[in-house]
Amino acid sequence: MTGHAPAHDSCPWDTAWDTAERIPHHDRVRLTERDGSRYVLKVARPSTPLEHEATVARCAADVRVDNRPIADRSLRADSAMLVTACDPTAESLHDRLLRRWEAPPLTGVGRALAAMHGHRAPVRLPDARPERPRFFPLTPEQHAAMPIGTVQVLRVLDEHRDARDLLETAAARPPKARTLVHGDCKPDNIRLRRDGSVLFIDWELGGAGDPIEDLAGAVGALIAVSVQDRLATAGPTAADIGRALSEGMNRAWECVATMLAAYADAGAEVADLDDLVLLTAVKVLCRAQVQAALMGKVGATAHVLLQAALAITRNRDRVAGLLR
Repeated sequence: MTGHAPAHDSCPWDTAWDTAERIPHHDRVRLTERDGSRYVLKVARPSTPLEHEATVARCAADVRVDNRPIADRSLRADSAMLVTACDPTAESLHDRLLRRWEAPPLTGVGRALAAMHGHRAPVRLPDARPERPRFFPLTPEQHAAMPIGTVQVLRVLDEHRDARDLLETAAARPPKARTLVHGDCKPDNIRLRRDGSVLFIDWELGGAGDPIEDLAGAVGALIAVSVQDRLATAGPTAADIGRALSEGMNRAWECVATMLAAYADAGAEVADLDDLVLLTAVKVLCRAQVQAALMGKVGATAHVLLQAALAITRNRDRVAGLLR
């Protein structure tokens, strides 16, 4: 949904919006420069003020690992706009992994997640809003509003009823804990500073929630990034695509193991491995639906990610062993 700059022309940040640098696929976020420094501007959706994200991000900025905050404080945080300083030397975990796939950066991610989940917020946080996939049946209104690619994913998923039922049950799982969570732990939202510390951005889905949601989100996103990267150089045959799926998933586990080991070493624990496995499959299904929505069909990427989600549900014991 396209964002609109709020109508407070007396504020210099508002006037900066029109000339700020656009970011592809992020209509509500732009970059601007002032006095030699760069800043991120984020405006509200027309129907959703930014108080939720501002409150959660403010709390997260109090969490520190080695005296470095895991979130930046906003220079402006109100219902209309968030303004945050941008460190131009920081790199997204997504870009780092695509440049060189290696596990060590995930140590910092695990430690940062442990600090986040162990933080006692001084204020009552709003509920987190974890990402969830769609399932049939749909209301006529939902069907009309849903991208055709997402509907096609649901049709394919319905051919695998046992896996579909497991995924739907996992997606409906109520939270079993309430801590500070990020809510959208994709590598795009995790930045690595030059000193090796970790910074989380985009707290829109965060709040008080179950920490296993963050872990599943991170694991699922790592699988998706690795599989998509392998798929980009795979051949056109079914065997090539199957090999890309297998290699992508296998490569992701080293990063996942490093992250979870650091999480445990920092004193945090995974409450339920079975829940983590199934929620990971749910998050991979989310990525498949997003890809299908972007492409307008179940293309190769969405199909392979759907197969990854199904593979996790069918090999739950093996996956749980990899996560131990």
